[in-house]
Amino acid sequence: MPARSRDPYRALKAAHGRPARPKSRSAALQDEMTRLAREALRAALDLTVDEELDCGECHELLDLFAEIHAAGRDVRALMPLVYLHLQACGDCFEEFEALRRVVAARP
Repeated sequence: MPARSRDPYRALKAAHGRPARPKSRSAALQDEMTRLAREALRAALDLTVDEELDCGECHELLDLFAEIHAAGRDVRALMPLVYLHLQACGDCFEEFEALRRVVAARP
């Protein structure tokens, strides 16, 4: 009696047509974390522009930016590169916040 050949696709064929098993809670959590990471990446990419400032260039302009902000003018329109850098860089934003408080405290 010849040996029966195993069909490597037998399990796949048997599973075809069956309803999918529900995802485990950890798999659903992993999917949600992946979705949130993709959204965060898209948000970060939205902040990129062709021309950007590095931290040194931003620091050179922070005094002026803080003065314009304190005057109530639209810093986003007047200094868009500094504004975008501050949105993306926590260290420079902290420096701006400190300057903003100093400027606001002046008589």
